[in-house]
Amino acid sequence: MRELDVQIWQLRFSVCDTDVEIYSHVLTEFGASVAFDHDRAGDTVQLDVTFPTPRDEEGEPLIKTFFDNFSLPFPPVFTLEKLEDRDWLADNRKSFPPLTIGSFFIYGSHYDGVMPEGKIPLLLDAATAFGSGEHATTRGCLLALEKIIQDRSPSSVLDMGCGSGILCLAAAKLLQVPMIASDMDPDSVSMSQLNMLNNGISGVDVRLGDGYDALGSGEIFDLILSNILAQPLITMAPSLVRALNPGGKAILSGFLDDQADDVIAAHIQEGLTFVSSASYDGWVTAVLEK
Repeated sequence: MRELDVQIWQLRFSVCDTDVEIYSHVLTEFGASVAFDHDRAGDTVQLDVTFPTPRDEEGEPLIKTFFDNFSLPFPPVFTLEKLEDRDWLADNRKSFPPLTIGSFFIYGSHYDGVMPEGKIPLLLDAATAFGSGEHATTRGCLLALEKIIQDRSPSSVLDMGCGSGILCLAAAKLLQVPMIASDMDPDSVSMSQLNMLNNGISGVDVRLGDGYDALGSGEIFDLILSNILAQPLITMAPSLVRALNPGGKAILSGFLDDQADDVIAAHIQEGLTFVSSASYDGWVTAVLEK
């Protein structure tokens, strides 16, 4: 397998203990690992955050932008340093245990155990692209995907903002229909293509593009998966609706409990009907229908 050329950063800052949960959720979504050290003399907690970036990118502007997307203040006092070169991806894989989510068994290339009977295997290594399967938003999307397919099999699928490609990969294991996976990040596109190859999937069209501009004028879908962030989902709601067939469904995630009303309302305003939602560890997955 080809490794992505990454630089690893360590960010340290303190927050009030009441804010630890929200920062932890957001940083995990960012693809970071987070360790905690509580200040016993006060009410603050130090967060030690380790996260990757492509080799030619600086860590501070990238993570500041990510915090801005969640309307979280960047800490006024912090330290940020590059860590020494080592095989961080290999270390990360060793700490990535296999997961069972619904019918899916998600495992890394380091796993040498027995494959459970009756489960659908998804080979996926943690890397710079989001979506190793560990995050609550991925869990919510996979469970919603299974339920939708049980109720009605879609004839075409779009994974918008595909990250590692895990959602489209899961759909491809369940369905033999045309599928497109798209992301604006070249590393995500490369990782998605690699994950498809490693899982023996050849029928998914993985594209680089900025949102729905990646689609052709006649490309519309029965099912759209989009596990990104609250504000991009709200902004792209009109484009999502145009790309969805009548009777089609959208699975949306990547937003927190207190952002759910705004995300859902933006899509209802464009003509979709709310079907269901579920919250996992403070992160919401919503299903809507056209």
